Amino acid sequence: MPGTKITPEDRKKIDKKFICTSCDMLLCTPMQTQCGHLMCFACLQTLLESSNPRCPTDGTVLEKEKVYTDAFTKRELNGLCLHCTNQGCPWHDTYEALKVSYGGKKEM
Repeated sequence: MPGTKITPEDRKKIDKKFICTSCDMLLCTPMQTQCGHLMCFACLQTLLESSNPRCPTDGTVLEKEKVYTDAFTKRELNGLCLHCTNQGCPWHDTYEALKVSYGGKKEM
């Protein structure tokens, strides 16, 4: 699945490195390319399955063997405090808590 939708308020306060270079949403299962850019696992898979897989940021040809899960960024993401995207909902907590609230069904 592509990234996670976040509020405009949250987008302003978090580092841009946590935004997928492909879907422009909060990273979901962050993967690092050989050129150093971060993408969601699903976004990267879609690119790698295309006939001409290239990084959307710098055009580097992407190779499946040269990308990896970015565990450090995943740990950083889990600590981000986020707000619910549903208007009027008072919920706010960590990204990790958001994953739990989805009952573990949504890979983030």
